[in-house]
Amino acid sequence: MTRPTTSPHDPDRLDEYLKYLRLNALQEAYQEFARRAADTGQTHLEFLASLIEEEVRIKRERTARSRLRAAKMPVTKTLDGWDWTWNARTIRREQIVPLLDLSILDDLSNLLLIGRQGLGKTRIALAIAHAACCRGVPTLFTTAADMINRLYAATADRSLDKALGIYTRPTLLVIDELEAVAELAVSELPPSGPEPPADGRFRRKGPPPALNSWQDR
Repeated sequence: MTRPTTSPHDPDRLDEYLKYLRLNALQEAYQEFARRAADTGQTHLEFLASLIEEEVRIKRERTARSRLRAAKMPVTKTLDGWDWTWNARTIRREQIVPLLDLSILDDLSNLLLIGRQGLGKTRIALAIAHAACCRGVPTLFTTAADMINRLYAATADRSLDKALGIYTRPTLLVIDELEAVAELAVSELPPSGPEPPADGRFRRKGPPPALNSWQDR
C-alpha cells in the first residue's frame, strides 16, 4: 500500500482540504490562529472553536452584505443616534426598539407605521430592514408606487406571476410611501363619491395613471 509522501498536517495539504470544503476564512486565518493558540496555551478545542467562530463571523458579514444589496434600500439607516426626546409622545422608544429583534417574523405578522409626513416612519422601516439584512433575512424595500407600477406593467406582457414573485419571495417586504397611493385613490373619486353602475360592478375606463413617488407629488 502506497503511503502519502506528505503529512496530513502539512500546510499545503491542509490548504487543499480547506479549499475543497470552501472554508476560505479558515484557510486565510488558521496559521495566525495557530500561533496565537501556541502563545496563549489554548487547548485543542479552544483553538478549534476560535477558528470556527472566525469562519462564522466572516460568512455572516458576507451574507449581510449580500442581503443589503438585494434589499435595494435607497439609503442605509439605523436608529443609532436617534433623538428619542424628539416627539417622544408619538415615537416611544419602548415600542420601536423591540421591533428590531424581528419577532414580527416569527408569526409572520404585518406591521403598519402610521403618522404624518416627516415623523420618521421611513427611517424606522429602513432600520428594521437593515436589522433583518444583518441577520441574513431575505429582505426587499420598495415604495408602493414602484410596486404597483411594476405589477401593472407585468399584466401587459403576461409576466404577472414572475413580478409577484419579486415581492413574495423575500421573508421581509417593506413597502414605503403608502400615502401616495392613498392620496391618488382619493383624488380620483368624484366629490360626491362614486356612482354605482346598474349591475353593481365598478369598472375603470382605461389604465390607471402612473404613480409617482411621494417626493414627486
